[in-house]
Amino acid sequence: MNEFKFYIPRRLPGLNEIIKWSKSPIPWLSKGKGRVYRYTIEKKRIEQQIIFDIYKQHRSQHYFITLPRFNKCEMHFEWIESNRRRDPSNVCAGGRKFILDALVKVGILTNDNWLVSSHTDAFRVDKSQAGVVVTITEGS
Repeated sequence: MNEFKFYIPRRLPGLNEIIKWSKSPIPWLSKGKGRVYRYTIEKKRIEQQIIFDIYKQHRSQHYFITLPRFNKCEMHFEWIESNRRRDPSNVCAGGRKFILDALVKVGILTNDNWLVSSHTDAFRVDKSQAGVVVTITEGS
């Protein structure tokens, strides 16, 4: 069974933050035909951080990185929060979007539509180590 695991050492935004960003245009970038919303900027930044975390944890001695590719897979997320202030469903709904999109960009997943057969979530509180542990296993 093929498995790939990585850790994101930071708290990811929840669904409430994403909704707030999607309603906040950035005036100095919103010139001409359309508006640029804060969500667009934040999504790109967070995805780049996740991709950097993956590469940093899985580089070899020769800095040649070979990441696995999954067509069908099952994913397990362990959400580590520093306190119990955020609702668990809010945490995973927001963070999962950024993680899946980053995995597609880096080429680990071919797409994030129907090829991910199941998601499981676990939650715990650790004041010193907020983040997400992601485990991808090859599915049937």
